[in-house]
Amino acid sequence: MQRRARHPSFSAKITLRHIWQEVNFTIVGDICGQARCYDMFIEDQKVQPGPVVGSGEWENFYYGNWEKTPIVLRGCFPDPTEAAEEILNSLKNANKAWRMGEATNFGIWINGNRPEYEYGRFFVDQKDTSVRDYVDRILAQSGVDEFCFTHFNLQQYDLPLWRRARDFLSGLLSLSGLPSDEIDLDVFTGRYAQTPGGIHTDAAGTFMCVLEGTKRMYVWPADYFNDKEVSVSGEGAVRTIIDTDYRLFLDDATVLIGSPGDILYWPSTSWHISIPEEADAYTLVLNIGMFFSQKPAPLLRGILDDLYDSFFSGRFRWGETYPIREADQQESLSMLPEMDGDAVAMLDAPQFADLVKDMLKERWVQRVSSGGFRKFPPKGCEIEARTATHIQVDPRYPILRDCSQEGITVAANGHLLKVPNEQVFLDLINCLNTGERHSIAHLARSFAGRGEGVEESDVLSFLHELKRCHY
Repeated sequence: MQRRARHPSFSAKITLRHIWQEVNFTIVGDICGQARCYDMFIEDQKVQPGPVVGSGEWENFYYGNWEKTPIVLRGCFPDPTEAAEEILNSLKNANKAWRMGEATNFGIWINGNRPEYEYGRFFVDQKDTSVRDYVDRILAQSGVDEFCFTHFNLQQYDLPLWRRARDFLSGLLSLSGLPSDEIDLDVFTGRYAQTPGGIHTDAAGTFMCVLEGTKRMYVWPADYFNDKEVSVSGEGAVRTIIDTDYRLFLDDATVLIGSPGDILYWPSTSWHISIPEEADAYTLVLNIGMFFSQKPAPLLRGILDDLYDSFFSGRFRWGETYPIREADQQESLSMLPEMDGDAVAMLDAPQFADLVKDMLKERWVQRVSSGGFRKFPPKGCEIEARTATHIQVDPRYPILRDCSQEGITVAANGHLLKVPNEQVFLDLINCLNTGERHSIAHLARSFAGRGEGVEESDVLSFLHELKRCHY
């Protein structure tokens, strides 16, 4: 067994060992760009494993409806009122992140149109006491008759909300597998006459969890509009019907109606639109989207993009052109443009294939560990982690590890850690993955000295980092 430095490295950075032409290819452990503009607290709570939906119910759904037909799952989303409170907290965190310059993904429609310059005016406020309070505050503004708000990847801003979604999906993913693109949580709320974008598809098998109000969705199969005289914008699985009166097709739609606690499901290729029974009806829904990639090998594509971005960092200049010889264009073909030629040289660099394989493996370990989410809650507060007394791992979401000569890559709820390749750390991970609740101090004392140069402080540091990863 390889012997490494005594102290494990507990950094969020995973620095790969390959260097080419003095470029250090560094991939950040929280690859997806986790939100960092707010506090994520450590929750020292007891794990109570158990699926939200029974295995038999998931089997019936998977074989009867998954990616086939829409359905209403009655009463399958527990504690909708509590979830609505979690959404309010996540929206406030997202607002804080946005105002501090982070790129967030949200949409606002006033009277069916996007405001051009006033997004801040229509965002949630820290003083709002509920999502309904927020919506009513916006509608009280002059000139606002309809209001629709949506925010994507909301799970990265609230730990309980992310856990809630993982608990809900835990029985399905063992049957369906992870979607090839990502899983994300989207919120839709407001009072509006119809989905602002109209009838559309969006490449996601969707579980619409109704939290407040009554939600009504109209859904059509993927081929319904093939023989209809309609105009379609977009391509692939992300398309929108435009310049067409949607009311012409409502009689042919499957109508899904849900109350708080119900879940409306439709397949990824289904056309759909939301139309409430009353135009000014308030609703709040949480969509759990199972997004499918429209191109092959999405993990590899992402890695190559990261490598190119890293390699050309500082070299790209807006407005650069490809030089050609006007007098002799044939001669211009004798050499590739400079940066493209450098990219080809990078592909030919020694051990480049090994680098890509290592990164691909790490990316896959991370995706499995995060439950299929590309974005997930950031690590918890270091100070709180060091004062925590107990740790418990939910066996449904175990600590994963991948061993190599360089050490052990540990994946904990999507976060990557590095520790020396010592059996003591593997034994400790196996112990934690049983699901029992452990005293952190007792574990540190018990496992200290089992590996060469591994002291109690090393084990304690590792446990504290795992605690920061929300165990």
